Amino acid sequence: MRRKYYYTSKRLGSLTIQDYLKLLTNVEEHSRKDDNVTYKARCPLHHNHSNGDRNNSFIISRGNKVDVVYSCMSQGGPKGKCNQKALTNWFIKKFKELKLLTSDFPMGPEWHKKYGRLTDGGLN
Repeated sequence: MRRKYYYTSKRLGSLTIQDYLKLLTNVEEHSRKDDNVTYKARCPLHHNHSNGDRNNSFIISRGNKVDVVYSCMSQGGPKGKCNQKALTNWFIKKFKELKLLTSDFPMGPEWHKKYGRLTDGGLN
């Protein structure tokens, strides 16, 4: 039986917007409001676009309730080819390849030590 891992906002919360931006191409500043910058980039699922996403359609910024929010403005939406689930799966795959995310669940003491989230709750 294959074990399923769920990457909740808590697990992805250790990643910053800079981690996401490193994976994207054609990144440019789109708009700025106070200290929050919104970036526009080529959609990571550009193969789903008929034109290969020549005109950047991917928007990403820091969120209010979660650390990073993103969406494809061209093929996004619940039934779109670049929906939230497909984009999140793409990011998780890339973060796992870079070893920024692991399949350890629940996150053990080694993960917490490595990423600075250990609060000495009896794990040392």
